[in-house]
Amino acid sequence: MSALSALYAVRAYGLAHPDATLAEIIESLRRSDADMSAVNFSGAVAFHNALDLPAPDAPAGFFRATLTAWINHAEPWWLRLFPYGRERVLAALTPDEIQCFRAATLLQDPPEAEICEWWDELANLRRAAENADLTEQGREAERWSMDYERERLNALGIELRPKWVAIENNGAGFDIQSYDAGQVEPVSRLIEVKSSSQTPPRMILTRNEWETASRFGERYFFHVWSVPSKVLKVLSSAEIEPHIPKDRGVGRWAETVIPVS
Repeated sequence: MSALSALYAVRAYGLAHPDATLAEIIESLRRSDADMSAVNFSGAVAFHNALDLPAPDAPAGFFRATLTAWINHAEPWWLRLFPYGRERVLAALTPDEIQCFRAATLLQDPPEAEICEWWDELANLRRAAENADLTEQGREAERWSMDYERERLNALGIELRPKWVAIENNGAGFDIQSYDAGQVEPVSRLIEVKSSSQTPPRMILTRNEWETASRFGERYFFHVWSVPSKVLKVLSSAEIEPHIPKDRGVGRWAETVIPVS
């Protein structure tokens, strides 16, 4: 909080004296205001150099803008708690951090519309980042499965190569088309790839994926990769079927979570 207060004073003084250097501004503030002698100017300088900040207006609005810029710049560990609500975030903050949030009027109860928008914007940014991370993790797992299938086909003596279907059609209901040895010629083996960083790993299965699996039966398989250990569990449709929920009344299931031992 001391650094934020110093930063506000520095930016306000600089706005009134645009020709003054940063060092001159700090020295002038220290000489002219006794309260400024103990504030954290080194922290203020770090903020000033690292962040793109607006001209100071009302202190609360400036503090909010500074917190927004710093959170996006530093990505503190508690940023991942924003999608779970304000209470979860506050429980992870230090007393000094809470003081900064309070000075920015972010702890209003009940919050005004612009305060709600601030919390929602940070939560949405974090969700977008998490979705991007999951997409990257999923693509990496698909690459692992492509490598796995190439090696499996080589071991079977099948010259055909697997096709990365998800790159071309993400709504096909499976990610990779590979092959198994048939009585006369190779037959298709359809693979849905899942990845999980949890312990034990789990797979999230959509209704479209399961309906596709049911349609192709014994030719449809699931690859479940543990991340980052890169351990693979291959499951058939028959092994998954007992864990599929049932529709009841007018309700229809759309997605289910299945732990994988």
